[in-house]
Amino acid sequence: MTHETSGTIFGYENLKGHHVIKYGSPFKEAVLNDILRAYAPTNRVKHKTCLVITEFIRTVFKQICAPDPSDIWNYAYRTSNISRKQDLIDLPESLTITLTDFALDALDLGHYDLQGYRLDALRNSRDSFWLSLGESDEERDKKFNILLEKKSYWSSQIGICISEAL
Repeated sequence: MTHETSGTIFGYENLKGHHVIKYGSPFKEAVLNDILRAYAPTNRVKHKTCLVITEFIRTVFKQICAPDPSDIWNYAYRTSNISRKQDLIDLPESLTITLTDFALDALDLGHYDLQGYRLDALRNSRDSFWLSLGESDEERDKKFNILLEKKSYWSSQIGICISEAL
């Protein structure tokens, strides 16, 4: 299912990779691709991508917390190392990385080559990703930099979504 708001599409159709949560106790294994395929946002959130992502992450947390979904309330994702409740456990970093990478992929920003250090290697290459960005290297450079900015923006927004989902 695809969820589009203000030009940004969060959807199953964008996924390029297979994303699995395999952290271990107290979390159970889950295939994020399957969860997104079955997910339908509520009317309350479907108008804004950040709200859709937050609600989706809550759905994931409910499914991976076994046996009691409310166990997730014992965790915090501290975006600036600050939390109102110091007694909460930090959400495992590997779990937040998996969720962030997955959400970027679902936003069509998860392509391997979409990293700043890859730009020089892509220029004048026959890479299909690079060629899909435009007719000329100038167009591709411009589109690549726009996508990098979007990826940076959404990476920070996804961190906020994870924090709010808790």
